[in-house]
Amino acid sequence: MSKKFLTKRTLKTIAFLFCLFLLSLVLVASVVLKRGGDFGSAFVVEKIEKTLESVAGLDFRFASFSGNPITGYVGSGVEIILDGNELLLAKSIEIKPSVKSLIKGKPAVKSIEINSIDISKDEASRLATVISAIKETNASPPPPIEEIVLKDVKVSGKRNYSITQARFKPHDDSIDVDFRGAINSLKITGKFRALRADEKLILEDCHVKVNDTNLKLKGTLTPRINLTGKVEELGAEEIVALFPKFKAAQPEGFLSGTMALSCDDSGSIVVEGRFHVPSGEIVDIPLNSASFTMIYKEGKLNFELLENRSFETEVTGKIEVAFNPLSLKLDLFSDKASTEKWQSRFPWLSSFDGTADDVSLHLKGHPRKLSGRIHFTSDEFTATGFTLKDAEITADISGKEVSFKGRGYWQGIPIAMEGSALHNGSLMLDALVSAKGLEIGKLGRLFSSLSDINLEGQCDITVKVQGKPDELALEGAAKSNRLKTGFADLRDLKMEFTLKKDRLEISSLQAKVYDGEVTGQGTISDLFSPSPNIDLSGIARDIELGGIFDSVDPKMKGKTEVRWRISKEKEGVIFSAVADAPVLVFGDLLKLQDLHAEAVSFEGGLNLKGRALFNGGKVEFLGKIKDERGELFTDISGTISDLSLEPKTWPIHGMLRGNFKAEGRSGNLSFYAKMYGQDIMVKDILLKDFKLTLGGKNSSMEVQSLSFGLCNGIVSLGGTIEGDNLHLTGDFNAVDLSALPLPSLWFVRGISGGKVVVEGEFASPQIEIDGLIKEAAIDGLTFETVKFKAKSDTINLALDVTEASGENWTIKGKAKGS
Repeated sequence: MSKKFLTKRTLKTIAFLFCLFLLSLVLVASVVLKRGGDFGSAFVVEKIEKTLESVAGLDFRFASFSGNPITGYVGSGVEIILDGNELLLAKSIEIKPSVKSLIKGKPAVKSIEINSIDISKDEASRLATVISAIKETNASPPPPIEEIVLKDVKVSGKRNYSITQARFKPHDDSIDVDFRGAINSLKITGKFRALRADEKLILEDCHVKVNDTNLKLKGTLTPRINLTGKVEELGAEEIVALFPKFKAAQPEGFLSGTMALSCDDSGSIVVEGRFHVPSGEIVDIPLNSASFTMIYKEGKLNFELLENRSFETEVTGKIEVAFNPLSLKLDLFSDKASTEKWQSRFPWLSSFDGTADDVSLHLKGHPRKLSGRIHFTSDEFTATGFTLKDAEITADISGKEVSFKGRGYWQGIPIAMEGSALHNGSLMLDALVSAKGLEIGKLGRLFSSLSDINLEGQCDITVKVQGKPDELALEGAAKSNRLKTGFADLRDLKMEFTLKKDRLEISSLQAKVYDGEVTGQGTISDLFSPSPNIDLSGIARDIELGGIFDSVDPKMKGKTEVRWRISKEKEGVIFSAVADAPVLVFGDLLKLQDLHAEAVSFEGGLNLKGRALFNGGKVEFLGKIKDERGELFTDISGTISDLSLEPKTWPIHGMLRGNFKAEGRSGNLSFYAKMYGQDIMVKDILLKDFKLTLGGKNSSMEVQSLSFGLCNGIVSLGGTIEGDNLHLTGDFNAVDLSALPLPSLWFVRGISGGKVVVEGEFASPQIEIDGLIKEAAIDGLTFETVKFKAKSDTINLALDVTEASGENWTIKGKAKGS
């Protein structure tokens, strides 16, 4: 405008109009003041209610509404009719018009401030549904709004939302929002811009702070939520506040990463992302330097562990958490896992120790009632105090019950096991452990109580294990086709036993031994100590002694009953036995009756003593049998009394007494005996001072001396006994023929001497005599000397006279008789 238009007249005109405007304002203000400051409120509230009803279908009502275009309008007790029910929406609402817009003739709202909204989540949800259903109409748009402010907003439910203050600044195609509030105990502040483009509502520059955690989001809000962003150190407390159901998973720690937030077709929120947790926990599973992907969808939370050092070992796999009802699904894998570290999650593992390899864990169910399968191998694994090597174990878990099956090597012994266990912080086992083809010698070397017993053979063992790990009770059975221990060779062995703590109780023992049967029972206490207590006893029936002493020659034959006992307190293991045998035969040499023998072991052998009847007499013996470098060495001595001498084929009878000794190694046994006769008679002829000394090995016997007095003379013999054959030679001297019961036709008088040979079978030997008779007489004839030869078979006597001499004559010839 040029200066020529700013004339004095123009200026006066402008000043007049300005004064007129001020006067109008004064007049309006005076009218307003006269009416108590309320001007046009009825019109405005009517306009608001009609507009909301026509545009949005909302039935709004105010308990009171007042104000004017200058200072603005205030409505209190804002109610809305929702589903036919009155809902107190807000305590008050303040509408401040823009005076400037009124002057321009284009009414606009400077600000709308809504105070004290307090509704439930369900009410908020129904209200949101109504608002989202609003459709655009051709009706004239409402006046522009420069700013909307919400203060003191509360939405209560499982999660409690509150807004201390939120400001909305609409623009043509966008709206800027900044807010302060809380979700449950979380403090939340943030700001963002929502941009409308191509029928989409786009979220830009969204920065949210949850307590001390920063989140950045972007994406679309409509027609469907699809947001991406970053989160830095979001704590478990914040996660639980945002997702209360997640509390059941007992999360701990802080996570950072990228995430996406969207809605599925049903309108449910889907959260997914890739996160990192330096240190934390979920469902009692530690997360250390963990990287994982996560998806929350349809009420389920799925994790896929990419990296994680749970329980100080690398663990990967998947974790699924469902919240309604709460349940888990674990599919975890680890190349190596320490059972000691896993005990924090599974307390019942406290009874196990070692490192598991190639672990696969598949469990599902309530966190405290998980079911599924665990499988692993281990180079060395300790279970309830027993260490297995090269073990492979599969455990099926159902709540508090565990069924398991496995194999491994215990002390080099291959075993298999299966069973079940109940766990409620600790284990209650019910298992079956078996070992087939077990080298019994290995088992003996494991226990100090059995270390000094020589055990050979294989056996199968089955053991039922029950109870708590520190109070286990074992009940089992053992079988063996053949088991050798010391002098006993056991076959078809069957044993039933129980073991509780360190007390082994053998309830039943059965075996065949040397064609007989042995049974027994007893206990071993302090089994695992260096000096256990042993008390085992039993009976062996119909035992063939020839089988025990099979190397003895002449062969032994006879069955016995043995009452045996194995005991140990402070000293070594002691084996004792009492044997009774009706008959015991040593080849054709002798036959013992009513044998009673007692044996007590010492290191490497047995001390023996006993008694028996032999041909009406009594035999008592004392000695030992011991093992010398794998061979039996026998040393037994004894006495014989009142032995009746009555051979079937010999016309001899009487009583013998004496002593004997047998010693030597198997197959080379030496025997020595010295016997004395009492009342020895042959055809009513008394043999005085009968003495017999024998010695030899096995079935070969040497008659070192056999002597007796015969009719005032003496007979001395010596030789050998080989099996059933005799070979004795000797001489006789000064035998008075008059004392012999000879027929009258024989030499009824004379003193005889000469040589004797006894040879042949023991039962009927041949006796040859080459003798000389001095001062012989026969049928009134006397001779100075008579030479003769005689043969006898113990029944018949044949006599050949070869030469008879008188004082001055000699007769040669033969005379025979019997």
